Amino acid sequence: MRSRSASTSVRPARRPSPARKSLHKAVITTEDMAAAPSGQVYQLWLQQRGDMVSAGLMAGGGDEEIVLEGDAATASAVGVTVEPDGGSEEPNLPPVALFDFSEAT
Repeated sequence: MRSRSASTSVRPARRPSPARKSLHKAVITTEDMAAAPSGQVYQLWLQQRGDMVSAGLMAGGGDEEIVLEGDAATASAVGVTVEPDGGSEEPNLPPVALFDFSEAT
């Protein structure tokens, strides 16, 4: 039997039709994501003018869909780091995932 592998994607948040205008938000969607280690969380970051700005927390562990906090329309990337419970003021480690908006299709 073939096992599913974990995946993560980021997309713009949009209003339902017929408006379909951007909300200046991004949504991160995960499938089969491993839970964060005990005592830690995944922290989401928007890269704004070279700085990483917190965009929320997630526990991981399965399938999730989370609207990131902050203005994604002015961000150049989204990063995911592993941080202590409650999150951090700035990333403590390199991202475990980084979505560069300039490479989006």
